[in-house]
Amino acid sequence: MGLSSWLCRRCSHPIACPYYLRPGTSWMNRVILVQAQGIEIARGTYDGYQRIQTDADDAVELEVVDEDLWLGPEIYHEACFDVHGPTAERGPTESDDSQGGFTTPLPSIKAPTKAKKRTRARAAP
Repeated sequence: MGLSSWLCRRCSHPIACPYYLRPGTSWMNRVILVQAQGIEIARGTYDGYQRIQTDADDAVELEVVDEDLWLGPEIYHEACFDVHGPTAERGPTESDDSQGGFTTPLPSIKAPTKAKKRTRARAAP
């Protein structure tokens, strides 16, 4: 099977194939695969060929949930999941028509980050 990809369940941007990363898009290749209950199964990099290379150096095969619609497993960008968690609505992830940056360049967007806590200035005595 050739290159394919899905959209992040949280931000709806492509899960990036490593071969088409542009400056500032490498975060889009780091992913988390979750179960229906929102429990993390695997964390690592997406290889573009329906596999996640985990941080433990294992390869996790991704199952296509619906062949007709090419719906994939529930998958998120690692940054999106770590900042916002799983979406309230559970289910398969939509196909990415750009094939992870193959047919259309990846968008130049920044990875989500946690907001810094604001501290109040103390009144002078």
